[in-house]
Amino acid sequence: MVSKSKRLTALLVSLLLVAGVSSVFTGCKSSDGEVKKDYQLYYINSARDSLKTVKYNAKKTDKVELANELMNAINETSSKINMINAIPSNVEVVGWNVDDSVMYINFDSEYLEMDRSNEILCRAALVLTFTQITGIEYVHISVEGEPIKDSFGKNVGNMKSADFIDNSGSSIKSYEKRKAEIYFASEGGTGLEAVTVETLSAVTDSMEMFILEQLKKGTSDKNARSTIPSGVKINGVNTKDGVCYVDFSEEFLSAVPNITPEVELYSIVNSLCELPHVNKVQITINGTNDKKFRDKISLEKLFERNLDIVKSNNKK
Repeated sequence: MVSKSKRLTALLVSLLLVAGVSSVFTGCKSSDGEVKKDYQLYYINSARDSLKTVKYNAKKTDKVELANELMNAINETSSKINMINAIPSNVEVVGWNVDDSVMYINFDSEYLEMDRSNEILCRAALVLTFTQITGIEYVHISVEGEPIKDSFGKNVGNMKSADFIDNSGSSIKSYEKRKAEIYFASEGGTGLEAVTVETLSAVTDSMEMFILEQLKKGTSDKNARSTIPSGVKINGVNTKDGVCYVDFSEEFLSAVPNITPEVELYSIVNSLCELPHVNKVQITINGTNDKKFRDKISLEKLFERNLDIVKSNNKK
């Protein structure tokens, strides 16, 4: 099938793919009776704005041997298909191995020289290629033995195909560069620090969800701290008539060490109220608002922006 691609704008990295990434692979039997699968090799199109696939009939069936075969195959560029290797020619694979359900790929330092758009395309192509192998569920990428990091300096860790495939199972997530003013807790936990965050995000996520996810991840700014506990699940978020409704799991009621309840709560409210279409915020826990946040603040009311506890504005 032919993939659909969109032009890469200054703020959009389009990774649309109409290849049957979730389809059942056809196969034939080898001389020893084992089924050989047809795999999809992922390449970057000539415009460097999307991924394309080429059908590949694997000769090997053993998990490790098959991984080696696909690794060699994706490094072979064919001028006939007018595509570009997912791994740039100047980037060297230092080594790789399969341990249980994870394929570890270690690159040399040239990997870090890729721009953000190409790096995402490369990463997506590798994950989607190797997780087709039965028994390999994740891909872990490192550079000179050190795990690659996200824009916040945190380890990316193991990646699965679902990280790059949308809910329809037929296309790769599209990413765009997003910018938001987000209020993190100050170092002492008694005030808010406004940090301008600019990073790539899946376009399927609303701006409200983007802001909440950034609050969970935290920031590399040494003067600002995350205010949403890592174990908290964001059950849902939507905005109607100027009110943003956010529903958290029960873990949201747990205290974040050394951060006052007001700071934790208004980091969310202030951040969401930075959006032009949000004036107030309603917070619920598993669908109800009859709880008291940190046994102190009732969640029954609608919260409005509070700038009195904002200490400063730092650019990230």
